[in-house]
Amino acid sequence: MSRSIFLAACIILILGMMVSNVQGAARCQQFLDEVKCGIGNCSAMCLQKWKGSGVCVKGNDHTLRCLCYYPCPA
Repeated sequence: MSRSIFLAACIILILGMMVSNVQGAARCQQFLDEVKCGIGNCSAMCLQKWKGSGVCVKGNDHTLRCLCYYPCPA
C-alpha cells in the first residue's frame, strides 16, 4: 500500500515538472549576420547579445551563418 502511494506521488511530481518545462519552452531564433562563423564566435556573440546559444548553419548561398536560439522575451 505504501509503495503505491509513493509511486503515485513520484509520478505526480514528475508530471508537474514536465508541465513547467513545457510552459517555459518558447524559443526564438535570429540570424546574426554581423558574426563570421568560427570556433566560438557565434556562440559567444549569441550568449552576449541574447543570453542564448548559437550555431553555424549553411545558408542558401553555401556560406556559414550564425543562427542564435534564445528564450523569447515575455
